[in-house]
Amino acid sequence: MWNVIDQIRAGIVAIWAVIMAALAPTANALMLLVLFAVVNAFVGYQSNYITKRERFSLTKFWRAGIQLMMYTGLVILLHLAFYIFGDTDKSLFAIKVVSWIAVWGYTVKILQNCLQIAPNTRGLKLLYYVLAVKFIGKLLRELGIEVDDNEIKQIRDEEEPTKGTEE
Repeated sequence: MWNVIDQIRAGIVAIWAVIMAALAPTANALMLLVLFAVVNAFVGYQSNYITKRERFSLTKFWRAGIQLMMYTGLVILLHLAFYIFGDTDKSLFAIKVVSWIAVWGYTVKILQNCLQIAPNTRGLKLLYYVLAVKFIGKLLRELGIEVDDNEIKQIRDEEEPTKGTEE
C-alpha cells in the first residue's frame, strides 16, 4: 500500500517539476505582477480608509485578486501557447508586452489612489498626467487613432467620482 502511495507521490512531483520547468521563464513576470498587485491593493485600501473612512472590503480585495489572476493566467497561457510551438523568443516578447501593460495599469491606479490621499502633490499630479493622459494619447496616435489629449483628460475626469473605490 505504501509503495503505491510513494509511486503516486513521485508521479505528482514529476508532473509538478515538468510544469514548473515549462513555466520558469514566466517567474520574473509573475513576481512583478504580484508585487504591483500588492502595492495597488495596499494603496487602494489606504486611500479608501483615509478619504472615506472605509474599512477593509473583502469584495474589493477579491476583485483585485481576480484581476491579478487574469493577468497571470494570460501570461501563463501565452507562454504555454508559444512554448508548445517552440517559439520561446516570441513567448518572452508576449510575456513582456502583457507585463508592461499590466504594470502600466497598476501604476496609473496607484497614482490615482495616491492623489486621493495627497491631492495637492504636484509631482504625483504630473506623473499621473503623463502616464494617464499623455502616454495614452501618444499610444493611440501611434496606432493610427487620432485623439486629442483634452478628450482623454475629459474621459479621465469623468471617471473621477469612482477614483479610489477599486482595489
